[in-house]
Amino acid sequence: MELDPESPPGAAVKQVLLPLFDTMRNNEHAVRSGIDSDGLHDFRVASRRSRVVLSRAKKVLPVEGFTRCREDLRWLAKTTNQSRDLDVGLAALVAYRSTLPPQDAEQLLPFERDLRAGQRGAHDSVRTALESDRYQRFTADYRVLLTTSATKCAEHAGSGRIADVASAWILAAYQRILQRGRAFGPTVSIKELHKLRLACKRLRYLMEVYESLFPKQKMAELIDTLEEFQTLLGDLHDTDLLRHDIEEFIRKMTVSDAVSAEAIAIMNQFAEKLENRVITTRAEFGQRFDAFARPSNEWRFRELFQPSR
Repeated sequence: MELDPESPPGAAVKQVLLPLFDTMRNNEHAVRSGIDSDGLHDFRVASRRSRVVLSRAKKVLPVEGFTRCREDLRWLAKTTNQSRDLDVGLAALVAYRSTLPPQDAEQLLPFERDLRAGQRGAHDSVRTALESDRYQRFTADYRVLLTTSATKCAEHAGSGRIADVASAWILAAYQRILQRGRAFGPTVSIKELHKLRLACKRLRYLMEVYESLFPKQKMAELIDTLEEFQTLLGDLHDTDLLRHDIEEFIRKMTVSDAVSAEAIAIMNQFAEKLENRVITTRAEFGQRFDAFARPSNEWRFRELFQPSR
Protein backbone atom coordinates (compact mmCIF):
# COMPACT_ATOMS: atom_id res chain seq x y z
CA MET A 1 0.00 0.00 0.00
CA GLU A 2 1.69 3.18 -1.23
CA LEU A 3 0.24 6.29 0.42
CA ASP A 4 0.79 9.88 -0.59
CA PRO A 5 2.24 11.70 2.45
CA GLU A 6 0.27 14.80 1.45
CA SER A 7 -3.11 13.00 1.38
CA PRO A 8 -5.89 14.22 3.69
CA PRO A 9 -6.01 11.86 6.68
CA GLY A 10 -9.59 10.68 6.10
CA ALA A 11 -8.95 9.70 2.49
CA ALA A 12 -5.69 7.95 3.38
CA VAL A 13 -7.32 5.97 6.19
CA LYS A 14 -9.97 4.69 3.78
CA GLN A 15 -7.22 3.79 1.32
CA VAL A 16 -5.62 1.65 4.04
CA LEU A 17 -8.84 0.05 5.26
CA LEU A 18 -10.28 -1.12 1.95
CA PRO A 19 -7.59 -3.74 1.11
CA LEU A 20 -7.71 -4.96 4.71
CA PHE A 21 -11.44 -5.49 4.30
CA ASP A 22 -10.82 -7.33 1.03
CA THR A 23 -8.37 -9.61 2.85
CA MET A 24 -11.06 -10.45 5.38
CA ARG A 25 -13.60 -11.27 2.67
CA ASN A 26 -11.08 -13.32 0.69
CA ASN A 27 -10.38 -15.52 3.73
CA GLU A 28 -13.97 -16.12 4.79
CA HIS A 29 -14.14 -19.54 3.12
CA ALA A 30 -10.89 -20.61 4.80
CA VAL A 31 -12.19 -19.49 8.19
CA ARG A 32 -15.51 -21.28 7.74
CA SER A 33 -13.71 -24.50 6.79
CA GLY A 34 -12.26 -24.77 10.29
CA ILE A 35 -9.10 -26.46 8.99
CA ASP A 36 -7.12 -23.56 7.56
CA SER A 37 -5.22 -21.90 10.41
CA ASP A 38 -3.37 -19.65 7.95
CA GLY A 39 -6.66 -18.33 6.60
CA LEU A 40 -7.89 -17.69 10.13
CA HIS A 41 -4.63 -15.89 10.92
CA ASP A 42 -4.91 -13.64 7.85
CA PHE A 43 -8.56 -12.88 8.65
CA ARG A 44 -7.73 -12.00 12.25
CA VAL A 45 -4.74 -9.83 11.40
CA ALA A 46 -6.71 -7.89 8.79
CA SER A 47 -9.63 -7.35 11.16
CA ARG A 48 -7.37 -6.35 14.05
CA ARG A 49 -5.35 -3.95 11.92
CA SER A 50 -8.62 -2.42 10.75
CA ARG A 51 -9.82 -1.96 14.30
CA VAL A 52 -6.54 -0.33 15.36
CA VAL A 53 -6.64 2.03 12.38
CA LEU A 54 -10.27 2.95 13.06
CA SER A 55 -9.65 3.54 16.76
CA ARG A 56 -7.07 6.22 15.89
CA ALA A 57 -9.13 7.79 13.12
CA LYS A 58 -12.19 8.92 15.07
CA LYS A 59 -11.62 12.57 14.16
CA VAL A 60 -11.05 12.03 10.45
CA LEU A 61 -13.92 9.66 9.59
CA PRO A 62 -17.71 9.94 9.97
CA VAL A 63 -18.64 8.92 13.51
CA GLU A 64 -21.96 7.41 12.47
CA GLY A 65 -21.43 4.03 10.88
CA PHE A 66 -17.74 3.66 11.63
CA THR A 67 -18.42 3.49 15.37
CA ARG A 68 -20.72 0.53 14.82
CA CYS A 69 -18.22 -1.12 12.48
CA ARG A 70 -15.50 -0.70 15.09
CA GLU A 71 -17.70 -2.57 17.58
CA ASP A 72 -18.33 -5.29 15.00
CA LEU A 73 -14.59 -5.71 14.49
CA ARG A 74 -14.15 -6.00 18.24
CA TRP A 75 -16.86 -8.68 18.30
CA LEU A 76 -15.07 -10.60 15.54
CA ALA A 77 -11.78 -10.45 17.46
CA LYS A 78 -13.41 -11.90 20.58
CA THR A 79 -15.19 -14.56 18.53
CA THR A 80 -11.98 -15.80 16.93
CA ASN A 81 -9.70 -15.61 19.99
CA GLN A 82 -10.35 -19.10 21.31
CA SER A 83 -10.01 -20.70 17.90
CA ARG A 84 -6.63 -19.05 17.38
CA ASP A 85 -5.39 -19.96 20.88
CA LEU A 86 -6.37 -23.61 20.47
CA ASP A 87 -4.72 -23.80 17.04
CA VAL A 88 -1.47 -22.53 18.57
CA GLY A 89 -1.75 -24.78 21.63
CA LEU A 90 -2.36 -27.88 19.53
CA ALA A 91 0.62 -27.10 17.32
CA ALA A 92 2.83 -26.82 20.42
CA LEU A 93 1.48 -30.06 21.88
CA VAL A 94 1.98 -31.98 18.64
CA ALA A 95 5.54 -30.66 18.39
CA TYR A 96 6.27 -31.77 21.96
CA ARG A 97 4.77 -35.23 21.44
CA SER A 98 7.05 -35.72 18.43
CA THR A 99 10.08 -35.48 20.75
CA LEU A 100 8.89 -38.27 23.07
CA PRO A 101 9.23 -42.04 22.83
CA PRO A 102 6.05 -43.54 21.28
CA GLN A 103 4.81 -45.01 24.55
CA ASP A 104 5.11 -41.64 26.33
CA ALA A 105 3.66 -39.69 23.42
CA GLU A 106 0.59 -41.93 23.53
CA GLN A 107 -0.11 -40.85 27.12
CA LEU A 108 -0.73 -37.30 25.92
CA LEU A 109 -3.43 -38.34 23.45
CA PRO A 110 -6.33 -37.79 25.91
CA PHE A 111 -5.25 -34.17 26.34
CA GLU A 112 -4.83 -33.74 22.60
CA ARG A 113 -8.33 -35.12 22.01
CA ASP A 114 -9.69 -32.68 24.59
CA LEU A 115 -8.00 -29.74 22.84
CA ARG A 116 -9.29 -30.89 19.45
CA ALA A 117 -12.84 -31.10 20.80
CA GLY A 118 -12.49 -27.55 22.08
CA GLN A 119 -11.02 -26.51 18.74
CA ARG A 120 -14.03 -27.89 16.86
CA GLY A 121 -16.38 -26.03 19.17
CA ALA A 122 -14.44 -22.80 18.73
CA HIS A 123 -14.42 -23.19 14.95
CA ASP A 124 -18.19 -23.80 15.00
CA SER A 125 -18.64 -20.54 16.93
CA VAL A 126 -16.59 -18.65 14.35
CA ARG A 127 -18.54 -20.23 11.48
CA THR A 128 -21.83 -19.29 13.16
CA ALA A 129 -20.61 -15.70 13.55
CA LEU A 130 -19.70 -15.41 9.87
CA GLU A 131 -23.08 -16.76 8.86
CA SER A 132 -24.99 -14.43 11.20
CA ASP A 133 -27.15 -11.47 10.24
CA ARG A 134 -24.79 -9.24 12.21
CA TYR A 135 -21.81 -10.19 10.06
CA GLN A 136 -23.79 -9.80 6.84
CA ARG A 137 -24.92 -6.33 7.92
CA PHE A 138 -21.39 -5.41 8.92
CA THR A 139 -19.86 -6.40 5.59
CA ALA A 140 -22.54 -4.56 3.62
CA ASP A 141 -22.40 -1.36 5.69
CA TYR A 142 -18.61 -1.33 5.95
CA ARG A 143 -18.16 -1.67 2.19
CA VAL A 144 -20.44 1.33 1.63
CA LEU A 145 -18.58 3.44 4.18
CA LEU A 146 -15.18 2.60 2.70
CA THR A 147 -16.19 3.27 -0.89
CA THR A 148 -18.08 6.51 -0.29
CA SER A 149 -16.55 9.15 -2.51
CA ALA A 150 -14.22 11.76 -1.04
CA THR A 151 -16.62 14.47 -2.20
CA LYS A 152 -19.50 13.10 -0.12
CA CYS A 153 -17.30 12.84 2.96
CA ALA A 154 -15.22 15.95 2.48
CA GLU A 155 -16.25 17.32 5.87
CA HIS A 156 -14.67 14.27 7.52
CA ALA A 157 -11.44 14.27 5.55
CA GLY A 158 -9.45 15.71 8.44
CA SER A 159 -7.07 18.61 8.30
CA GLY A 160 -3.37 18.44 7.55
CA ARG A 161 -1.49 15.60 5.91
CA ILE A 162 -1.57 11.89 6.66
CA ALA A 163 2.21 11.73 7.23
CA ASP A 164 1.92 14.09 10.21
CA VAL A 165 -1.21 12.51 11.63
CA ALA A 166 0.19 8.97 11.32
CA SER A 167 3.43 10.13 12.97
CA ALA A 168 1.47 11.40 15.96
CA TRP A 169 -0.53 8.17 16.21
CA ILE A 170 2.56 5.97 16.06
CA LEU A 171 4.60 8.04 18.50
CA ALA A 172 1.72 8.13 21.01
CA ALA A 173 1.37 4.32 20.79
CA TYR A 174 5.11 3.91 21.36
CA GLN A 175 5.06 6.23 24.36
CA ARG A 176 2.20 4.28 25.93
CA ILE A 177 4.30 1.12 25.73
CA LEU A 178 7.28 2.84 27.38
CA GLN A 179 5.09 4.26 30.13
CA ARG A 180 3.43 0.93 30.86
CA GLY A 181 6.63 -1.13 30.69
CA ARG A 182 8.65 1.23 32.88
CA ALA A 183 5.98 1.06 35.57
CA PHE A 184 6.30 -2.72 35.90
CA GLY A 185 8.09 -4.20 38.87
CA PRO A 186 9.92 -7.55 39.06
CA THR A 187 6.71 -9.37 40.04
CA VAL A 188 4.57 -8.05 37.18
CA SER A 189 1.68 -10.40 36.46
CA ILE A 190 1.15 -12.40 33.29
CA LYS A 191 -2.10 -10.46 32.82
CA GLU A 192 -0.27 -7.12 32.75
CA LEU A 193 2.34 -8.48 30.35
CA HIS A 194 -0.49 -9.64 28.09
CA LYS A 195 -1.86 -6.08 28.05
CA LEU A 196 1.60 -4.86 27.08
CA ARG A 197 1.70 -7.47 24.31
CA LEU A 198 -1.56 -6.10 22.90
CA ALA A 199 -0.17 -2.57 23.05
CA CYS A 200 2.87 -3.76 21.07
CA LYS A 201 0.56 -5.32 18.49
CA ARG A 202 -1.32 -2.05 18.10
CA LEU A 203 1.93 -0.17 17.55
CA ARG A 204 3.18 -2.71 15.04
CA TYR A 205 -0.07 -2.63 13.06
CA LEU A 206 0.08 1.17 12.86
CA MET A 207 3.68 1.06 11.70
CA GLU A 208 2.94 -1.57 9.06
CA VAL A 209 -0.13 0.05 7.53
CA TYR A 210 1.57 3.46 7.32
CA GLU A 211 5.01 2.09 6.47
CA SER A 212 5.12 3.65 2.99
CA LEU A 213 5.02 7.16 4.46
CA PHE A 214 8.47 6.83 6.01
CA PRO A 215 12.01 5.84 4.96
CA LYS A 216 11.90 2.13 4.17
CA GLN A 217 15.12 1.04 5.86
CA LYS A 218 14.48 2.94 9.08
CA MET A 219 10.97 1.57 9.33
CA ALA A 220 12.16 -1.99 8.72
CA GLU A 221 14.74 -1.69 11.50
CA LEU A 222 12.22 -0.34 14.02
CA ILE A 223 9.61 -2.96 13.11
CA ASP A 224 12.21 -5.72 13.51
CA THR A 225 13.13 -4.37 16.96
CA LEU A 226 9.48 -4.27 17.98
CA GLU A 227 8.82 -7.74 16.57
CA GLU A 228 11.60 -9.29 18.66
CA PHE A 229 10.10 -7.87 21.84
CA GLN A 230 6.54 -8.70 20.80
CA THR A 231 7.51 -12.31 19.99
CA LEU A 232 8.80 -12.77 23.54
CA LEU A 233 5.51 -11.56 24.98
CA GLY A 234 3.56 -13.71 22.51
CA ASP A 235 5.49 -16.84 23.49
CA LEU A 236 4.85 -16.08 27.15
CA HIS A 237 1.10 -15.65 26.54
CA ASP A 238 0.74 -18.83 24.46
CA THR A 239 2.83 -20.96 26.83
CA ASP A 240 0.92 -19.78 29.87
CA LEU A 241 -2.43 -20.51 28.20
CA LEU A 242 -1.38 -24.06 27.29
CA ARG A 243 0.01 -24.60 30.80
CA HIS A 244 -3.31 -23.52 32.26
CA ASP A 245 -5.22 -25.83 29.90
CA ILE A 246 -3.22 -28.95 30.74
CA GLU A 247 -3.24 -28.25 34.47
CA GLU A 248 -7.03 -27.92 34.35
CA PHE A 249 -7.25 -31.15 32.31
CA ILE A 250 -5.05 -32.98 34.84
CA ARG A 251 -7.32 -31.83 37.67
CA LYS A 252 -10.41 -33.12 35.86
CA MET A 253 -8.78 -36.45 34.99
CA THR A 254 -7.50 -36.94 38.54
CA VAL A 255 -10.96 -36.39 40.03
CA SER A 256 -12.71 -38.63 37.52
CA ASP A 257 -9.95 -41.26 37.47
CA ALA A 258 -10.44 -41.36 33.68
CA VAL A 259 -6.79 -41.89 32.73
CA SER A 260 -3.93 -43.95 34.13
CA ALA A 261 -1.42 -42.78 36.69
CA GLU A 262 1.25 -43.13 34.00
CA ALA A 263 -0.65 -40.72 31.73
CA ILE A 264 -1.03 -38.23 34.60
CA ALA A 265 2.72 -38.42 35.21
CA ILE A 266 3.56 -37.69 31.56
CA MET A 267 1.09 -34.81 31.50
CA ASN A 268 2.61 -33.39 34.67
CA GLN A 269 6.03 -33.52 33.01
CA PHE A 270 4.67 -31.48 30.10
CA ALA A 271 3.01 -29.01 32.50
CA GLU A 272 6.32 -28.65 34.35
CA LYS A 273 8.17 -27.93 31.11
CA LEU A 274 5.62 -25.27 30.24
CA GLU A 275 5.92 -23.74 33.71
CA ASN A 276 9.71 -23.63 33.40
CA ARG A 277 9.38 -21.95 30.03
CA VAL A 278 7.04 -19.35 31.51
CA ILE A 279 9.55 -18.64 34.27
CA THR A 280 12.45 -18.39 31.81
CA THR A 281 10.54 -16.14 29.43
CA ARG A 282 9.40 -13.85 32.23
CA ALA A 283 12.99 -13.56 33.39
CA GLU A 284 13.95 -12.39 29.90
CA PHE A 285 11.32 -9.65 29.90
CA GLY A 286 13.32 -7.04 31.78
CA GLN A 287 16.37 -7.42 29.56
CA ARG A 288 14.33 -7.37 26.34
CA PHE A 289 12.29 -4.37 27.45
CA ASP A 290 15.41 -2.44 28.45
CA ALA A 291 16.81 -3.07 24.96
CA PHE A 292 13.56 -1.97 23.32
CA ALA A 293 13.30 1.16 25.49
CA ARG A 294 16.98 2.11 25.38
CA PRO A 295 17.64 5.83 24.73
CA SER A 296 19.04 5.25 21.24
CA ASN A 297 15.91 3.37 20.18
CA GLU A 298 13.64 5.98 21.73
CA TRP A 299 15.55 8.70 19.88
CA ARG A 300 15.05 6.84 16.58
CA PHE A 301 11.30 6.69 17.18
CA ARG A 302 11.09 10.36 18.09
CA GLU A 303 13.21 11.44 15.16
CA LEU A 304 11.33 9.37 12.57
CA PHE A 305 7.82 10.20 13.80
CA GLN A 306 8.29 13.85 14.58
CA PRO A 307 5.55 15.69 12.64
CA SER A 308 6.79 18.37 10.26
CA ARG A 309 6.40 21.96 11.39
